Amino acid sequence: LPDNVHTTDFVPLDALLPTCAAIIHHGGSGTFQTALTHGIPQIIVPDMRWDTRAKAERLHHTGAGIHLTDPDHLTPQDIRTALTDVLHNPAYTHHATRLQTELHTTPTPADLIPTLEKLTHQHRGVQA
Repeated sequence: LPDNVHTTDFVPLDALLPTCAAIIHHGGSGTFQTALTHGIPQIIVPDMRWDTRAKAERLHHTGAGIHLTDPDHLTPQDIRTALTDVLHNPAYTHHATRLQTELHTTPTPADLIPTLEKLTHQHRGVQA
């Protein structure tokens, strides 16, 4: 292995991602959300199960990553081109950081309970 490559049995993604400039993955919810949490640009090669394709498309539209659409016909050059684009175009990091900020400033369900209780009280018994 090259001198800049290190092997390990396991590293939690939360510990690893802050050291990364980008991540390439299949679109699984855990990896997707953890990358959003850390503001890391993503390259998603969806495995076409569940919602991986929809997440990849949406991320692509936000500008925070790239959706590689044809996993059965990808070449190493396709992946290299996408990674080079993400690493050299600061817009991807900018948009990933914007999503990170949005994620961290969105109210939690617990934060919304007082507002929901107030609205329920105000509108209880009101006919639509």
